[in-house]
Amino acid sequence: MLYASGTGTLTDRYVAEVVRRIPADQRGDVADELRATIADRTDGGSRLDVLDPGLWSGWIWPMLAGLVGLVTLDAIRAVRVWTRALAVWSACAEAAFALPLAWVLHRREFFNPSFLSDVNGGWQTPDSFYTVAVAGVLAVGAGEVVKRFREARG
Repeated sequence: MLYASGTGTLTDRYVAEVVRRIPADQRGDVADELRATIADRTDGGSRLDVLDPGLWSGWIWPMLAGLVGLVTLDAIRAVRVWTRALAVWSACAEAAFALPLAWVLHRREFFNPSFLSDVNGGWQTPDSFYTVAVAGVLAVGAGEVVKRFREARG
């Protein structure tokens, strides 16, 4: 059943908005198919998390702390001259962010396995993807640290 705008569940409102431009005799079939697709994509109607739920009881917090540190230091750098002490703090914040992220990617614990199996449709992500992702995170982090120390030097 299609609901008027503003009533029903979010899925019902979405379906009603999508099918309103379709000819009336086809709306029911399209709406049923769309609802079935949404139910499949949301793990039976419940929300499907992108990130692995296990992150919230461990590794996400050092990553977030490192990110907050990096943002704070960038805000400070916007109003002050970049010093050696700020570069050291930046290196610590970068390590607090990049090292746990690299570890989680290495262990393949960043994405929710249910989400990946739904999105990939049975295709397995190759090991080389995670190797490249870890190398990229570490390379970018090291590059940022080097850049900060060069900025502090002169």
